[in-house]
Amino acid sequence: MTNASPANDTALPKDTPVTAEFAAALEFEPWDDPENGWCPPTNAQRNEIGKWLLPNVRAAWFMMFKTNAELVEMVEALERDEILIETMDRFLEAEETVNGLQQVLRAASGRVACACAIIELRDGKTVGGDDDQR
Repeated sequence: MTNASPANDTALPKDTPVTAEFAAALEFEPWDDPENGWCPPTNAQRNEIGKWLLPNVRAAWFMMFKTNAELVEMVEALERDEILIETMDRFLEAEETVNGLQQVLRAASGRVACACAIIELRDGKTVGGDDDQR
């Protein structure tokens, strides 16, 4: 049984040129057990996840515009208010969620690119090209 995990899809080295022939020749196994691996949030869960994920991403984004001195002051205030560990835990949980989403999207887009390459080589037709080609 294949574990349904985005990490199971092999990433290519960044300098590997990907041609249609290369992509069409790639083999991959379909995931076969969505209950025993990474799963995206259900429709019911996604609203709940957005309620905690997006505010944490916004807070992290806000911190990117602070100097070291400003961040030290913020961390000291968070520590004084005893929410520093909670804040870091929320950031790490958000990061894990986003990484899972990114991995599955990257893997799926690679698989679709492989299918497009097969069609291109088989039929001599570009799939998903310019509007003039659709």
